[in-house]
Amino acid sequence: EQRAIAERRALVEQYSHMPEVGRIRTQRRLPGYIQRRTTVGYEIRKSKVRKRERSRKNARRESTKQARVPERVKHIVKNTTD
Repeated sequence: EQRAIAERRALVEQYSHMPEVGRIRTQRRLPGYIQRRTTVGYEIRKSKVRKRERSRKNARRESTKQARVPERVKHIVKNTTD
């Protein structure tokens, strides 16, 4: 087992100039549940953005139209205790 580990290390050092080897080395496996939840969360966020854009686009009156707020700005929490 120790010899196998040493051989793998030697191979990694030998081919360290190749980008694929670096990518494989830095890759970390995520549990399936976390991977699926991340993908589902991403899809949910995308669909909410699509729905917001479509409702804004199809709103009849200007008063019902909501201004577009970028995602970066939306996640900023302002301190209201002052």
